[in-house]
Amino acid sequence: MTTPTIPEFDASNTVFYDDSTDSQYFHEHFNPDEYLYVKCTSAYDGDTCSVDCYLRIDEKTGKFTQVVDESGVIPHIYKLKLRLAEINAPEIRTRDAIEKERGLKSRDYLRSRILGKIIRIRVKDKLDKYGRNIAWLYDGDENLNDNMVTMNHAVYKKY
Repeated sequence: MTTPTIPEFDASNTVFYDDSTDSQYFHEHFNPDEYLYVKCTSAYDGDTCSVDCYLRIDEKTGKFTQVVDESGVIPHIYKLKLRLAEINAPEIRTRDAIEKERGLKSRDYLRSRILGKIIRIRVKDKLDKYGRNIAWLYDGDENLNDNMVTMNHAVYKKY
């Protein structure tokens, strides 16, 4: 599978949306069965990251469509916070020194896999209790959520 490039857009012609106000709107207008290509901008810990999602609104259907490799398009860039689906990583904000150390290693590993890269995500059909989109992350065909567990940086957890 070839990962597309996402063009650099002129910021003066780009509409930005912030996750804190637009997560619900994004969630209501995007089909969770589809995959999106996103650019990863940060990883807070081993199961939470932020991404830039380049979309435009289809004027006929009102649904979002992906903006990839197109010129002359003014995208809507959604800055989303994602909770990795079905896994739980050690906490960073804790008084337990051992858990904190494991949490930092988990975060650093996730950063090494995604930071600044274009990856594919599939968003779950509901938000978590903090209003974040729940998503599976993919690097090519590799499920990064599963990889975090395989590498002992997280455990499986249904929520």
